[in-house]
Amino acid sequence: KLVKMIRFNDDPIERLVDVFEIEPKDFFALCLGPVILYFADGLEFGGSSTPHENTVLVWVERNEIGETTDWLQENNPTALPFNAKDFEPWKHFLGQTIISVTIIKEIDINDENPKIDSLPSERGVMLGFDNDLSLIISHGLNDNTDSTTITTPDQIDAYFKDRLVYTRVV
Repeated sequence: KLVKMIRFNDDPIERLVDVFEIEPKDFFALCLGPVILYFADGLEFGGSSTPHENTVLVWVERNEIGETTDWLQENNPTALPFNAKDFEPWKHFLGQTIISVTIIKEIDINDENPKIDSLPSERGVMLGFDNDLSLIISHGLNDNTDSTTITTPDQIDAYFKDRLVYTRVV
């Protein structure tokens, strides 16, 4: 059961607004840092883009018995946290149980971009919840960028139509 989601922003709010033109209502989905998901059993895992691999990376920050990685995102003194509970529609995932995990991979449908085939190109990890909602920890699926974004299936950019393969792993 997901109990908390925090997006750790790596830039000052003024820069998000003035340079990246992100509206405050979109800070959770579009800010420039990783997301950490916290579960009732103590598990915490994170997700972030890895542009040089054209992919999204997920990792365990803390396992169910409290063992942690060498460095925890929540200990980053310069990161500004945005909590999902403060943002629509992301707060609706809190308190829900994950029932599926799907890897979303980009494919090169017209042999136009050899980078796609030579790199992992796993553009998203989609988490399906028991309330019939899904969220995606994404490598720019909603705007075709090299940025970490949190999105939903209906917000995937039209560019990716017919360019994605979905592989359910759980």
